[in-house]
Amino acid sequence: MLWKKGRRSDNVVDARGDDVGGGGGMRFGGGKGLSLTAILLIVGIGWITGQDPLQILGQLTGQMEQQSAPATNQSRQAPPANDESAEFVRSILGDTEDTWGAIFQQAGRQYKDPTLVLFSNRVNSACGLATSATGPFYCPADQKVYLDMAFFQEMSQRFSAAGDFAQAYVIAHEVGHHVQTLLGVSTKIQAARQQGRQMEGDGGLLVRQELQADCLAGVWANNAQKRLNWLEPGDIEEALNAANAIGDDRLQQQGQGRVVPDSFTHGTSAQRVRWFKTGFAQGQVGQCDTFAMKKWLLVVLFTCTTSQAAEHGVKELSSGRLLLKSGEIAVGISPAPAKIERVLIVLHGRLRNAQTYLQSGEHAAELAGQSATTLVIAPQFLNETDVAVHPVADTVLRWQGNEWMAGGESTAPFRLSSYAALDEIIARLGDRQQFPDVKQIVIAGHSGGAQVVQRYALLGHAQSDLDAAGVQVRYVIANPSSYAYFDERRPVAFSHAGCPNFHRWKYGLADLPAYAEGQTAAQLQESYLKREVVYLLGQQDTDPNHPALDKSCEARAQGPSRLARGRFYFDYLKRLAPKGLNQQLIEVPGVGHNGDGMFTSPEGQKALFGQ
Repeated sequence: MLWKKGRRSDNVVDARGDDVGGGGGMRFGGGKGLSLTAILLIVGIGWITGQDPLQILGQLTGQMEQQSAPATNQSRQAPPANDESAEFVRSILGDTEDTWGAIFQQAGRQYKDPTLVLFSNRVNSACGLATSATGPFYCPADQKVYLDMAFFQEMSQRFSAAGDFAQAYVIAHEVGHHVQTLLGVSTKIQAARQQGRQMEGDGGLLVRQELQADCLAGVWANNAQKRLNWLEPGDIEEALNAANAIGDDRLQQQGQGRVVPDSFTHGTSAQRVRWFKTGFAQGQVGQCDTFAMKKWLLVVLFTCTTSQAAEHGVKELSSGRLLLKSGEIAVGISPAPAKIERVLIVLHGRLRNAQTYLQSGEHAAELAGQSATTLVIAPQFLNETDVAVHPVADTVLRWQGNEWMAGGESTAPFRLSSYAALDEIIARLGDRQQFPDVKQIVIAGHSGGAQVVQRYALLGHAQSDLDAAGVQVRYVIANPSSYAYFDERRPVAFSHAGCPNFHRWKYGLADLPAYAEGQTAAQLQESYLKREVVYLLGQQDTDPNHPALDKSCEARAQGPSRLARGRFYFDYLKRLAPKGLNQQLIEVPGVGHNGDGMFTSPEGQKALFGQ
């Protein structure tokens, strides 16, 4: 690793001379430190009693010496200029500052640099007295990273996890915890603890918090490499080896001869490797949603930087409101005709510009001569930013960022999946007392909205009342950037190791949202293939560099452009249903990535209204 390319941080404090006794990193047996078995036992006590294991370790190892130990004032004393190991730490910390500062700025936020304290033997932090046995740690109370560099020697000697990039990974992981603090993740974890949610063990929130820090370390590594090109052959393997070496399962097996998943705090070796690779492969914070693997979804206060609308608030609020069981949802609604035979539900994308799509739907109905019998509804899935910048009643549903697109749950006033909200709207339209003449419901979307329609068509719950009433439901999917596949086959060759999330929801069926609970992959495939779906593709939507095109490795595995991806996906479905498919692909000549152009074209009118 060519680490000397990095800018040196001024936020490293050398407190190694403030304590007594020799150095020493994490002790895994013998010497003055604690054995690994003792450490695990202490951590287990913390889990049982609800105390912070870090504080227990600090108190236990330091209580005999606390009276005589000099206080660590951690004055801002920089490391000596000729200390190369400290210069390495300054370089890595400096680049994390540059990387996260840029990422936060792109998202309209401000990054606050943490302080890194170098210590030996023991140190006082705002989280309590800690010793070298604790290992490197981050204290959210004072927003400082604490590091005894003897830990690196221990990694090399006892776990064969040597190398400068392995050490950089450790620092970046702790800085990842600082990022979590700034984004509010740590606060949410503490709130979840108070609510009695599962904290410890495989699948617990503490494990997921640590795995997210691993992923954030990978995000840093990706962005740092793009900027500095400082990695050498073997560096990534060093980081992966380090992540593998400090997995809970491996440490427990080595320390006590058996693995106890219920006592995990950091994740297995495979999990830690996987999430670092995920962050490094994508370089995007939005890919680090480790909490979505469980049915309880953490509200992470950060959205992917590709969606600026989620950060700055929607431009126009829809004035209509539909009352659902868990609150009201904002909607745009066309003037209601005297006799409603068809309802067109048009879904917006990331911009949440429901009124724009309402107008496109109305225009298409007018051109098709269907305005006299068609009601157009454009639901608006507001997020927390919209609510912060616009006057919105507390009763109106809102989501975090773009979580609604994948079926995520609202944050207020009650928890409701966006897909469940669509279920309620559709069920309401099938009420014969309110809508006695409705014969057809069409759910359509373009671009990001089309991605939502396709995923909702795949996961959407059965509407038996509609079937009984003879109401036809059709889905129109126009120019989405990607599709959800049912298995791991993809039309374009790619590296599975370099794109580990290619089959995670929303690109595949791994780690489905809570809304899909109880549905197997086979059931989802069977129901989806029976639905009436029209794929509407613009023949000019072929630009592989279109600014709104999903260019992630997961999406690129589906084809180079929206047109190609749609054609590939339809061919894939035909192979899944060799006896026939109740779906069709319609191409629109002369139209590219233009929602109004797609829906108002003759082909679009045919897809929407059957004309």
